[in-house]
Formats: sequence, C-alpha cells, structure tokens
Amino acid sequence: MASKMVRDRQNSAVLVLAVEAAQGAVLQRGLERNAAEDAPPHAQALRAALRATLEAATKDMVRTDEAHAAELADDPAARDERDAAFTALRAQLIDVRMALSGYPEAVLEGVFQRRPTPTEPRALERYAGAVATALTATQLPEVARTPGITLSLDVQATAASLRDSRDRLTAALAAVAREVREAQSTRSARDEAMARYDRVFRSYASMLVMLFELAGKPDLADHVRPSTRRPGQTRDAAAGRDVSLDEVLRTDDAEGENATPPTATA
Repeated sequence: MASKMVRDRQNSAVLVLAVEAAQGAVLQRGLERNAAEDAPPHAQALRAALRATLEAATKDMVRTDEAHAAELADDPAARDERDAAFTALRAQLIDVRMALSGYPEAVLEGVFQRRPTPTEPRALERYAGAVATALTATQLPEVARTPGITLSLDVQATAASLRDSRDRLTAALAAVAREVREAQSTRSARDEAMARYDRVFRSYASMLVMLFELAGKPDLADHVRPSTRRPGQTRDAAAGRDVSLDEVLRTDDAEGENATPPTATA
C-alpha cells in the first residue's frame, strides 16, 4: 500500500486527469474561441502529451513507493536476529568471565584486558574475537577451591564456541547493514520519482487552469489549480477539502449556460 504522501498526490492526479477527460471539448472550444486565426493547433497534442506524462509519472511514483515499503518490511527480521545474536554473545562472554573468576587475577587480565563487556554490537563483535584469541593462548593453572575439587575449563572449546557466536553476530550485522543500504536505495528512487511527479503535475494542472480560464470556467480552474503549499496536490486537497469528480462537474453545471467566456482582444 502506498504511503499517505503518495496517496494524497495520486488522488489529486486522478482528479485533474478525470476533469480534463470529462471537459476536453470545453477546453478545446475555449481555446479555439480565444486563439488567433493563424495560431498553430498544437494545444490538443500538448494536452495529450502532458496527460500521458502525468499518468506515467504517477504510476512510477506509486511503484517506487511500494517498493520502498516492501524493503522496509524486511528490516525487522534482520534487526531481530542482530539483537538475538548480540544478547547471546554478551551472555556467553559474561559466563566465561564468571568461569574464570576462580583463577588468579592475572588470568582474567590476560583474557579480558581489564575491559568491561561492551554494550554495543560492533564493539562486542571485536571484543569477542580478542577474548577468543587470548583464551586460545592461555594456559590455565590448576586451582583447588576446596579439597578434592579442581577448577577446569576447556579453553580451546570455549574459544571456538565464542568464535561461532561472534560469527553469528557478524553475519547479522552485515544483514542489517545490507538492509540499510537497500532501504536508502529504494528511498532515493522513490524521492526522485516523487520529485518528477511534482514537476509534471504542476505543469499539467497549470495548463488546465489556463485553458479553463480561457474557456470561461473559473470554478473548474480553481478545482484543478495546483497548490503552492503542498507539491503534487490541488489547492483543494492541500486545504483538506475532499472534492470528488462529481462535485466538480456539478459545480460546472451550476454555472449554467449564462457563463460568458472571455474573448480575445485585438
């Protein structure tokens, strides 16, 4: 589903396109009445070209907005995995620290380098690698806490397990970074498509305003007039006035046959 800012623009595009389609003959007659005899009859072709351009720009804007929304929908899974990998690795490091707490202080200092367990994923990733390397190079002395009970820790197996957990976090961090890059790419594509739509909409709607005014239809001109406050929308839409096509055409009917179109002056 398109975002609100895109839906608002799309609704305005649908309205002005529908008004132009319903009032095409009125626009043409108004232009013919006000054009010089030797004026080239290019207005209809220009209208058709701008209409097709607006239709294409609207579709492209909606397509890129939906692609961006789909990309963002992938993000939670990657972030959840990163958080889970981070939590598991940090708990494992704390467990290793506790397991080594019964050994001489020099052992703890050699493995953990008097550093607390990091609370940031990237820092924890680096820290776990350093701890695993230090463990691999450590020769633990036999330490008896009570008669007949000796502390024992398989440093090689522990280091290997830490590396596995670190690798899981590394992969999760890479996945999140990839999602961020992809989201930036789809957002840039959406923003470019929206900017193009805004330019085309302004040109098309402004042309319709001019043609309706030439045709002596000021109320219709007002309904398709582009907003100066909110790009890509009509002035009515930007002001929060939800005007339907039927209401616009009824406005035109209410003007009746007494409306006198402006005439060209010599």
